[in-house]
Order: sequence, then C-alpha cells, then structure tokens
Amino acid sequence: MVPTGVAAFVSLVALIPAWFYGRRTEAVQPRGSRSSLTEFLEYLAVAALTTGPPALIAALAPDWWRAHVFDPAEWLRSGTPYLADHLRGAACELTLILVLALLLAECLARLAQRGVPDEFHPAGAVWSRALAERPDGTYPWVGVMLQDGTLVEGVLKTIDLGSTGDDRDLALATPVRVTPPGGVAQRQPYLHRVVIPAREIRWISAMHLPERFE
Repeated sequence: MVPTGVAAFVSLVALIPAWFYGRRTEAVQPRGSRSSLTEFLEYLAVAALTTGPPALIAALAPDWWRAHVFDPAEWLRSGTPYLADHLRGAACELTLILVLALLLAECLARLAQRGVPDEFHPAGAVWSRALAERPDGTYPWVGVMLQDGTLVEGVLKTIDLGSTGDDRDLALATPVRVTPPGGVAQRQPYLHRVVIPAREIRWISAMHLPERFE
C-alpha cells in the first residue's frame, strides 16, 4: 500500500505542469476572468493531459526497464519497502515523467497562445514592459502624475512587480524634479529617492534618454 505522504507528494508533482501551463497562458486567460472552481478544474484537466501520458508510458514500460529502474505495479503491491530499495530508480522515473509532462504543457500553452499578439501580456506585466524595457545605451526618465495634480519626474529606480493594483510601488532616483499643480518645475537636489504608491498615481510617462544626459 502506498503511504499517504508519498501519494500526496506524487499528486503535487503531477500538478506542477498544470501550474506551469497556467503561468504561460495568463496573457490569454487572466485569472480574474475565471472563477476559482473553473481554474481548479482546468488545473486538473491539464494535469491529466500532461502528466497522464508519461505516467501511462512508465506503467507500460518494458520488463527490462521495470526490473532495473522502477516498477510502479510492484510499488503498489509492496509499498514502502520496495520504494526504499528502489529510491534512485523512482526518482529517475519521476523526473522523466515530470520533464515530459512539462514539455506537453509547453506545447499546450503554445497552442493556447496561437494568434495572440505579442502586445498582450499577463496582468501586471504592463509596468515592467512599458517602463523597464529600453534601448541599449539609454535610461528611463519617468514622469508620474499624482492624483492631486503634482508631477514628479526622475530616473526610474525600481518597480514593485510582486504586487498588483494599488499595492504596487514605483521608485524614482536622483535627479528628481517636482512640478506642483499650476506651478513651475523645481529640481530637488537633496532628494535622492522617492517611492510612489500606485494608488497615488494618475498616469505615467517615460522617455529613453542617452546615458550621458543630465
């Protein structure tokens, strides 16, 4: 009999290709457009389509493979003692199944993404692609219009990609320039860093300036 812990571990490994597929297809099917139940059922279906065939091949492997590497049927009959004696073979077979399943997941993801323009990206990728990507030899000079009408400009320091929506932050580095509503732009020589939360931002602009620009 297969121990519960081992069965749970194998089940989690079987879901890795489904998780990989979900990450690769977020641009086509953003998470917000699906319910939790739909997403869970999709994960199970993808897990069956990707992990199922390699697992079936392993179960139907030739006798010489099962005798020298790992025999799933014998594992089910003998349980832990057989697994302990064939741990290396089990790890090898599980790795092969996982690699093949990931390749199948990649093929499914490419089919799902067929016909989707390159401009479509997962939620949260807009900030990184619009602000961080730039030609070689340039740096991003970013202007941030705040909700109160204040314009804050500076060199892009970093973007928080670990969060989404209003929980994200954007940091600018010196030289920083601030233009109050209806006022004149003023350079802030003693302001080396400024962090702006997304909830305070109305819009963002960016220019790619030569690295020697001052």
